[in-house]
Formats: sequence, structure tokens, C-alpha cells
Amino acid sequence: MTKPGVYGSAGNPNLSGDIVIPSAVNFHEESYTVTEIGAFSLDGGDVSSITLPETLTTIGESGLRGLSGISSITIPAGVTSLGYELFKGCNNLKNVIFEEGTQISSLPQSAFEETGISYFEVPETVTEIGMFVFFRCSNLETVVLPSNLTSLGWMTFGESENLQTVIYLSEDPLTGTDVDFSDYDVPTLYALGSARDKYLAADPWCKFTDIVWCGIELSKTEATVEVNKTETLSATVTVPPTMTQSEVVWTTSDPTVAIVDENGVIEGKNIGNATITATSGEFSSNCMVTVTDLSTGIDEIFSDVSMKADIYTLQGVCIKRDATIEDVKSLSSGFYIIGRQKVYIP
Repeated sequence: MTKPGVYGSAGNPNLSGDIVIPSAVNFHEESYTVTEIGAFSLDGGDVSSITLPETLTTIGESGLRGLSGISSITIPAGVTSLGYELFKGCNNLKNVIFEEGTQISSLPQSAFEETGISYFEVPETVTEIGMFVFFRCSNLETVVLPSNLTSLGWMTFGESENLQTVIYLSEDPLTGTDVDFSDYDVPTLYALGSARDKYLAADPWCKFTDIVWCGIELSKTEATVEVNKTETLSATVTVPPTMTQSEVVWTTSDPTVAIVDENGVIEGKNIGNATITATSGEFSSNCMVTVTDLSTGIDEIFSDVSMKADIYTLQGVCIKRDATIEDVKSLSSGFYIIGRQKVYIP
């Protein structure tokens, strides 16, 4: 104890074996809940494993630094503050688990510097990653960055020369950062396809030579189908290597206008507009569908090929008087008033 509620051993080099930090300690005949591990509390020592209490909220600067014997650690969900150089030099540390419900919002400077981590998924709650966080992590191969990242520090991945995969799926990718990935030719960046233009305009993402665009790409984003006729959409799903591809589920915003089956086949039901959505896991993509009824429009107006009719815009502007069916066929796609009927020309 360094003070009530804080666990510390002042970097005792004699610590060894499996360490279990209690959730409460007695001090001068009083019981105190352990909420903090003080700075340099367990710095060094021949410790093979460490268990942290669920009551913990804070781990101080270098609080677990240099514990070269530990290979895995679980950070309790209640921890909201991590100190600088938290695990620096824990060269056998390969697995860091943040409990479900974690509220960690930042990873401080050099938090995992010179550790043995090969895969790291930054919690989605994290918005800031400090300088040197993964510096000289020679085993680091894959990192998953949170979508709401607002700050990425200098040399975060410096000298981590074995980094192969960077996964960053964000609708609004971070830009203007001075982070250095050391190498932009070897790692593959898995980015969100729907934000492609933003990535290609943002530093450092635009520097990657190998980018895989993730999400759902539809064969069409706009389609026109007649009543009682069909149109088939296809969906191509691309996911990063950390995800399993899910089945594509098709839905319609208005089944009275258009329906869609499990194979992406759209059928027009009534004149109007509907949005067809394809969803696979966390990805989705839309196709705007216009349903027309040409069979009861143009066919009725021009039941005889010699017949003629006036053509107007929906705003009432006359385009052509005494138009023939050939004139109608030459019109640009859109809605018109032809012979006092509203008709859609595809």
C-alpha cells in the first residue's frame, strides 16, 4: 500500500511467480478497495502472471513495466486510465485482453513499446493513441484501429518492421496526422470502400500501396423496373481477414412498390420508388429503385402507331406537340406528361 485505495510495491525486484492483486486490502485495521496501481508499482521482477481486480480504475505510469515473464493480461472493464510506458519492455507479452464494456478512451505514450504482441485490436472506445505506443514491437503483424479515432501519435508504429495488416474501417478516416508506419509498401490497409475518396485524400492512408476496400458493392446503385417485371442485383462482399463473411440479406423499404427475394431479384409491384438494401454483417449498401408501368402508359397512348400526342414536362412546359411514338422513344430518361398521362421513360 502506498496510500488507501492504491496498491504499490515500489518496483520490488523480488516479486515472482503468479501475482494476484486483491480487490481490497487492510491498512491500520481499516479495509480499503483497491482502485489504482501506482506508478512503477510492479516495475521489473520475475513475475510469470498477474491478475488485476475488477475494482481497478487506474494503472499509473510504468505500473506494470518490464514484467518480462508475463505472456497475457486482462484489463478489467472498470479501468479508465492507463499510464505512460505501462507495459514497456514486457517482451514476452503477446495477448492483451480488454474486458467487454471497457471505457478506455486513450492509449498513452509507449504503452506497449517493445512488447511481444503480434495481434492487437484497439478497443472501439479509444479515440486517441499516443506516441510510440507500438514502437519496436518486432512481432506485431496485425493491428485493428477503432473507427472513431481522432488522434494517432508520432512514431506509433515506428520500427515495427513486421507489420503486415492494418485494419481501419471508418466512414470519416483520420487525416492530417504525422504518424509513421515506417513502411507503406509491405502492410496491406483494409479500409471502408464507401469512404474510398476520403482515404485517398488523407495522410497517411493515401501512402499505402496495397489497399483492400471492404464492404458491399452492388451491381447497380440505381435501377428501373416495370410493374410485374424483374431486375436482378448482385452483391460482392469484401471483409478484412479478422472477420467472417456473413450471408447477404436483402430488404426493401416499401414492399407495396417493390419486393426483393433472397437472391437479389427485384419485382416491381406498383408505380413509385423504393430502396433495396443488401446487408452482410456490419456492412450495407443501397440501390434506389423506380417502378414504372410502361405497358399501361405508352402502349395505351399510341395504340395505333400513326397516333400523335403532346409531350409536357411535369412542370407543364411543352416539349413537343403532335409527337409520334418515335419522338417519345428519343426522350431522355425521366417522367413526362404524354397525352394527359404521366409516363416514365427509362
